[in-house]
Amino acid sequence: MSEKTALTKTLSRDTSLPLAAKKTLPSTCVNLRYINLICLSICFASLWTTNVFAQSFVVQNAKTELVDKIYRLDASLKYKFPPKALEALENGVTLILALDIEVIKPRRYMWNEDIAALEQRYEIKYLALTDQYLLSNKNSGSQFVYSTLDEALTTLEKIDDLPIIDAHLLDKDEHYMVQVRSRLDFDSLPPPLRLKAYFSNDWWLTSGWYSWDLTGLKE
Repeated sequence: MSEKTALTKTLSRDTSLPLAAKKTLPSTCVNLRYINLICLSICFASLWTTNVFAQSFVVQNAKTELVDKIYRLDASLKYKFPPKALEALENGVTLILALDIEVIKPRRYMWNEDIAALEQRYEIKYLALTDQYLLSNKNSGSQFVYSTLDEALTTLEKIDDLPIIDAHLLDKDEHYMVQVRSRLDFDSLPPPLRLKAYFSNDWWLTSGWYSWDLTGLKE
C-alpha cells in the first residue's frame, strides 16, 4: 500500500463520526435544527407579509386635531385591489373594508393600554344591471353610486374631520397615541371563497398600523 493511500484512509477514519455516535447525536443538536427552521420560517413570513402590505392598502398620512374638545381625524389612504379581488367583485361578491382607529397609552414594560377603539366599515358592491358601483357607509347608513370603481375608491381614500374621542376622557398629564389601519374584512367573505382565499395572499389586504402622538391636551 502506498504512503499516499494509507494517509488518505487515516484522514478518512479520523474525520468521520463512528456509527454509534451518528445514531446518538445530542438532543441539543436536533433542537438547534428545529430552532433554525423556525427562524427561517419567521423570516420568510415577514418578507411575505411586508410584500403583501406594499401591494395592497396604504395609510399615506394621518393626523388629529382638537376642535371644541373633540379629537377629529384627517387621513389619506390608498387602495389597490389584486386581480382576484376585482374579479370576485365584478362577479357579485360584496367587499367590506374596515378602518380601525385606536387611542392607546404606551407603557414601557407592559402591553399598551387601550383607551378607545373605533371601526368604520364601508361596503363596495358592483351593480351589474347599471354597470355602477355602490359605496355604503355601514356606520352612518349613507350610500353613494359611482360610475367606476376608481371614483368609489377616491372617496374612501380621503377621511376628513372624523370625530374619534372626547378630550374629557383623557388625562392631560398622560401620553397618548393614535393608530390607524385599513383592511379588507376577511371574515365577511362568503364561506366558500373565504376558505379558498385563506391560502392566497391576494386576499390578505391590510395597510398595517400607522401611529402618531396625540397632542393638544395641555394647550
